[in-house]
Amino acid sequence: MKPELISLNVSPSITLNTRIWGTDSHLPTIIMVHGFPDNSLIWQKIAERLSPMFRVIAYDVRGAGGSSIPTRTHDYKLNYLIDDLEAVINHISPQQKVHLVGHDWGSIQCWEAVTSPHLHGKIASFTSISGPSLDHAAYWLLGSLKHGSIASKRKALKQLAHSWYIAAFHLPLASQVTWRVAFNKWPARLTKFKALQ
Repeated sequence: MKPELISLNVSPSITLNTRIWGTDSHLPTIIMVHGFPDNSLIWQKIAERLSPMFRVIAYDVRGAGGSSIPTRTHDYKLNYLIDDLEAVINHISPQQKVHLVGHDWGSIQCWEAVTSPHLHGKIASFTSISGPSLDHAAYWLLGSLKHGSIASKRKALKQLAHSWYIAAFHLPLASQVTWRVAFNKWPARLTKFKALQ
């Protein structure tokens, strides 16, 4: 099933490329938020399987896929990403709660959304795939390092080593430099990989 594609204007300068599988607005709605460096197409096969039972929505977060690409780093703060999610919910399902699914950075955005009063009463459920609440992760990490056994300290340090990029992307210019140095060839590599499939 090919999704309906719409452009949602969520602010004067931001348009979100949004895919909708299923047209029955009486079905429960699932909104799926992708991670980095993906776009909403990552959800296609899952959305196709869910669409007989749900109306499935996936949008390209700002800076990804066909959505607007802000030039200022400031415009990617979590509060703006939550505002985008709220705008999608208000447009797609203004009267009914939605089920929320997030992956990777999309999951981090969703954790922030469901733990703030901003979207209170709009979320029916939340499923996180490979993305922690930053508050929970920090609490666990600090607790393990301060009060944990040697084994739990090792585990925390190992996780910290695997998650270095989360902290690094909060440093000024770190995300731009990392992208230019490490990921500038990512689109070409993805194209080659897709050709192999």
